[in-house]
Amino acid sequence: MMLYDDVPVKEDKIYKYLLESSEIDKHVIVILSVMLPAFAQLIKNHYKEHLPGGALVNLNLIQTKSVDKHNKFPERVFSYVDHLLSCKPNINTITMESHITFSLNKTSEWLAEHSNAHEIITQSRKEVKNEKIKFKQREENIHAKRLEKQLEDFKKKEDMERRRIAKLEKETLDMTFYGLWQNEQQMEDALYKIKSKTEQEKALKVQLRFRKNVFKQQCSEDIYKMSSTINGKRISLSVDKLKEKVIILMNKAKEIPASETLHDLVGRNIMHRFIEENGQYKWYNGTVISQVPGFPEWFNLKYEDDDDIYTARLEEEFQDGDVLIRV
Repeated sequence: MMLYDDVPVKEDKIYKYLLESSEIDKHVIVILSVMLPAFAQLIKNHYKEHLPGGALVNLNLIQTKSVDKHNKFPERVFSYVDHLLSCKPNINTITMESHITFSLNKTSEWLAEHSNAHEIITQSRKEVKNEKIKFKQREENIHAKRLEKQLEDFKKKEDMERRRIAKLEKETLDMTFYGLWQNEQQMEDALYKIKSKTEQEKALKVQLRFRKNVFKQQCSEDIYKMSSTINGKRISLSVDKLKEKVIILMNKAKEIPASETLHDLVGRNIMHRFIEENGQYKWYNGTVISQVPGFPEWFNLKYEDDDDIYTARLEEEFQDGDVLIRV
């Protein structure tokens, strides 16, 4: 069945064969149901000016008569450019452009048909200076637009990186508040101190996000899902479901073989520098307890006059001067 009755169709043997019933018709319907929406979206994006409401809708044959039906000519030009670059590697763009235009447009044959060919060539030579100026301006415009595009892309990447770092910093701060749970007993003790169910959910989600985005713990993506779809609505998982996921991740981390020897920082007394809300630095005394199982670049530490255990990348901070070893 055709979409439009006025569209001419060549009813040849291929057309008739396609319309015949077949045992694979049911599969074709499924395939088309997947492909056609994608094609429709592609057409909306690339050919919107030719669709109803566009500037180029309802073009007639006269208006499109000069449009190439194939890309043979530009491909020929590209081939010619490649040949020239191989034969004359030092050729500049304007010379190459003139060479190709003269050759492919059959300029010599056209000049031979005119009795005033000498005058045409003389006039063209006088225009060389103006053409070079125009070409230079065109090159400068292209360079300026490319530079503008590069700066725009750089700014986008810079903004993305800034947002990524800010996200990791927030997740690390959240983790510092709740502490990293490394076994089921630690989790139960921490949740017991939190009376609100909403706050318990938040604490469990912090553990999941930190292990996914900061630790980058490899596991099934389903483990990191914090909600499910019920009757078309997204519903947050319960505390019990979130606990199951955190337990799986904690046990999974223990399966990763730890380093054969303990790190030099383990067991050391350290001074750890933080920036306070007023922008001033403050040093805290603490002790490095152990490495995080499965994540040797992370360390557990305990500060004086504080019962909680915290986690940090001490090696990086040591290199930055934020961690000092106390003798």
